[in-house]
Amino acid sequence: MRSLKAWLKKLFSRERRRAKRIPSVSLVAHYWDGAAPVSHVVRDISSIGLYLLTEQQWYLGTMIRMTLQRSDLPEEDKRRSIQVLVKVVRAGDDGVGCAFVPMDNRTGSSRDADAMTLNKFLKG
Repeated sequence: MRSLKAWLKKLFSRERRRAKRIPSVSLVAHYWDGAAPVSHVVRDISSIGLYLLTEQQWYLGTMIRMTLQRSDLPEEDKRRSIQVLVKVVRAGDDGVGCAFVPMDNRTGSSRDADAMTLNKFLKG
């Protein structure tokens, strides 16, 4: 009976996230928008997406190539940054929610991270 209650609660919940979010204290994103390079704080991240604090308000569906960089590792550490392709899936007052675009769903740069590399990066 308990599992039925849990299932019903999940069914009627407004929460639609499919993966656990990890608050980010040491992760920033860099992307090119035509202006001088600036670091943007990643509020939280999961294996399927991230929430980026930014004043940019992209249209839903916009694809953005960005570099995620960890500030908790030394500059010379090769594991410090990773390049990903994301798709804007929601907009908030303080930023945008983005989903990672899997390698098998696109023809992307060979420099972009696949799911295994991304998970390894997140685990640190």
